[in-house]
Amino acid sequence: MNFLGLVAHTMGYGDSGAALSVDGHIVGLIEEERFSRKRYDDSFPKKSISHLLKIGGISGQDIRIVTFHLVSWRGLGNRIYWAARHPISVASNSGEYFRCASKLRHMKGEIQEALGHKQFNVEFYRHHLCHAAASFYPSPFETSAYMTLDGSGETITGSMGVASRKKGFKILQNIHYPHSLGCAYAAVSDYIGFPPPAGPARVMGLAGYGDPKRFRNLVDKLIKWEAGQYKLDLSYFEYHKNLVTPLSNNPWMSGKFAMASGVPCRGRNDDIKQEHMDLAASIQEKTNQIGVLQAEWVKGQTGEKNLCIGGGVALNSVMNGVIEKKGIFDRVYIQPAAGDAGNALGSIYLAALAHGEEIPELKRIPFSGPEYSDAEIETELEKHPVSYVRSKNVALDAARFVKDGLVIGWFQGRMEWGPRALGSRSILADPQRKEMHDHINKKVKLREWFRPLAPSVTREAYGKYFTGSPDNTFMLKVSHVKDPYREVFPAITHVDGTTRVQSVDRDRNPLYHKLLDCLGTIHKHPVVLNTSFNRQAPIVCTPREAVACFLSAPIERLCIGNFVVEKT
Repeated sequence: MNFLGLVAHTMGYGDSGAALSVDGHIVGLIEEERFSRKRYDDSFPKKSISHLLKIGGISGQDIRIVTFHLVSWRGLGNRIYWAARHPISVASNSGEYFRCASKLRHMKGEIQEALGHKQFNVEFYRHHLCHAAASFYPSPFETSAYMTLDGSGETITGSMGVASRKKGFKILQNIHYPHSLGCAYAAVSDYIGFPPPAGPARVMGLAGYGDPKRFRNLVDKLIKWEAGQYKLDLSYFEYHKNLVTPLSNNPWMSGKFAMASGVPCRGRNDDIKQEHMDLAASIQEKTNQIGVLQAEWVKGQTGEKNLCIGGGVALNSVMNGVIEKKGIFDRVYIQPAAGDAGNALGSIYLAALAHGEEIPELKRIPFSGPEYSDAEIETELEKHPVSYVRSKNVALDAARFVKDGLVIGWFQGRMEWGPRALGSRSILADPQRKEMHDHINKKVKLREWFRPLAPSVTREAYGKYFTGSPDNTFMLKVSHVKDPYREVFPAITHVDGTTRVQSVDRDRNPLYHKLLDCLGTIHKHPVVLNTSFNRQAPIVCTPREAVACFLSAPIERLCIGNFVVEKT
């Protein structure tokens, strides 16, 4: 049986995309922004569907079941209740909700156009169960506790329970809107000038420069943990009153928060002050605490040894690292697209269970996107002002460039799934050069000075340089750089001594692992600075986009397929 999983029409939060299962195998997963080149694309994923059908070797006629990650009418009463209490505030933003509702209502027509026929059923699955499924089934566990955290899906903002490959899911606790850890973090992020969907990730990096003590008492009032639930003091928030989305300019925080903090709301282009860093540190500290309390609660309720985390808040790698460091569970697993994009896969898993099918097999996660042959790459290179040679050992050549202080583009194999570059579409540089941090942020990536940069290391050498478990394949857990190496790797060591490290497995990504091995031989340490191959745009997907980014940025070499490319 074939299943097509979709995420679409997310009101500006992005993550639109699709997943395809053919005869019990996941053939691909991809976000629409990779093709549309629109950051945080929330539209119907027509191009993703076309790509997946092509690589799956089937036509739209072969799809009879389409799965969706949301039961849009569930929890409607909850939203109406809050909207009815604040009709004036809601009126200013209700248009976005009506437009989204209209798009979802007409989505079947979009699916029909994409597949070229009408003989299919659309099956809707609960949002947080999709998160749980997407986090559990790619994991190596037979049974596991799970916890999900996000802004909101239907009326749920968090869920905890037990997952089993034989028995499915047992929900032990749901947390209901408007009490939302994801919304609280987004609200503070917006207040200090970094609105969602991109803002929370920036605030996570800014937090390292702040002192959480300054606003600790205030933030403790915002969010409290009680008997397996987090509760918000809603008097400090506005988002539940005005239905704010990334597409509107309505405030997330209330005037009460402004008075209590003594900090004016920061405009996006205003200077970043210490008070903003301290607010970031405080909300991050509270997020860490709630994550730990939630993990401890589900551990106490289930007694399970392993934990899977899903939902948009599961992309908060600082929180994940704190949970793992506490040692509550033997192993903690987060898959690379833990946000809504991953729910295209989660809905397929739930549909397979509902239809009595085996759980579809997913090989070599996260490398499930498009790939290109050397012939296709060379055809594209011929169109641009570049010179190139075919390399006899592209991994060794790349390692030599990094050792010599060059910034390189690395474009190899199938594209990664999720927001992190994991060695297929990456910009690489030498982490041993202190100046490389500012150079990458300011000149190459054109982004804020405070953004941390991450390293990749061979799994075998992980424990030599970094704390925590080497099961950190997807760059979703922050670890500490061990003391002797903080001065060795200044470009990837954050101000607080942490880093969001990626452990590279030889079997999962042999060519990237080989590059790191070569670095270990010629440059002493098998560690490279790794950031996503993009510049104010989605991660490059095609050879054309890779060459365009290479030509527009101070990137000295492009290692693409078996070719080494220079600018002429």
